[in-house]
Amino acid sequence: MNKPASPRLSAARTVTTADATPCRKLTLVHDLADAPDQTLLTTAELAALTGFAEVTLRQWRDQGRGPKETRVEGRPRYLWGDVKKWLSAA
Repeated sequence: MNKPASPRLSAARTVTTADATPCRKLTLVHDLADAPDQTLLTTAELAALTGFAEVTLRQWRDQGRGPKETRVEGRPRYLWGDVKKWLSAA
């Protein structure tokens, strides 16, 4: 039996290129239905999954709210297992 294709989410934001031309940058979020809980997500990927703005997630992170943050080489990441717990508690 063929497994149906899962939809992929993307987060779009406007960025400025080196020549000051605004453009849209897409961040693809992979299908997480069968992903292990140790899967790391960026803030942009978490924003695409939840629908919250990246700035909101950053503010919550600074305030100690939202899903638990894990730092990888000084950069914030979110474990998929922690995100699932946070979403189910909301």
